[in-house]
Amino acid sequence: MTFTGINPELAIASNVKEQAYPALQVNNYKPRTKDEEISFCLSESSLDLINPNSNLLETKITNCIYGREEVLMHEIVSDVRWVFLNIPRIFIQDKTTKEISFPQKGVKLFGTNKVTVAKCFLACLVGDELILDIEGEPQIFTLKLTSSKTQLIGYQNSSDKSILSLNREIQKHFKTKDNLVHLVSVNLEAKPKEFVSNHTGDSSLGVLYKLSGNAKVLNPQQQQQIFDLVNSEEIQSLFDDPFGLKQSSTHNEEIYSNDSDIDF
Repeated sequence: MTFTGINPELAIASNVKEQAYPALQVNNYKPRTKDEEISFCLSESSLDLINPNSNLLETKITNCIYGREEVLMHEIVSDVRWVFLNIPRIFIQDKTTKEISFPQKGVKLFGTNKVTVAKCFLACLVGDELILDIEGEPQIFTLKLTSSKTQLIGYQNSSDKSILSLNREIQKHFKTKDNLVHLVSVNLEAKPKEFVSNHTGDSSLGVLYKLSGNAKVLNPQQQQQIFDLVNSEEIQSLFDDPFGLKQSSTHNEEIYSNDSDIDF
């Protein structure tokens, strides 16, 4: 097959969204008991996005069941810590259509078929080293949070450590209102938890993410690397519109405030 004669300048932009960053997943979203071990893993396509010249992240192939499908995944076995690059915004997702939209002020989700959704952007340390991408910048990972999992960001009356409460502790220490959460690393765990549906009232076991242990300050070089990354216009735009809603809609969004007083 030959393609001689095609003018590539006449190509039409594709509307297929390619995966830009490795996406964190867990090996089991539906644990059978509250004592089950849950681990983080990456798909083959996610692993392929990591700099092939970096050998920091160690994984092992594991068999996962998602719904009725059996999928081979790469379980993370390295001793890792995570850096949350920002405080994620909250959006709304329809559980049936999976459509994501901006939240609207005053609209309640209780008793509806809609849930909160957010996307975390993280950097990863293995030991004391940052995983870097092919261009030498900190490798960005993503973690999608839906429904109760968005408690990781920090809801009012949450008893667990959260991204917001961690940030506030650092702000309090330095007596500033500027965000500093991107300058520390934390442990991130996935644990089985019983959830009750606001829509149906049914209960089931699921997975909840939580911070554990103490936050550790990045070394000066890593702090500068992370700052340079997150301070770029491209990444700030990504934080503002992680699901690309503004690219496909002229929706006049309401500003959503996730401020709440939480003890870390």
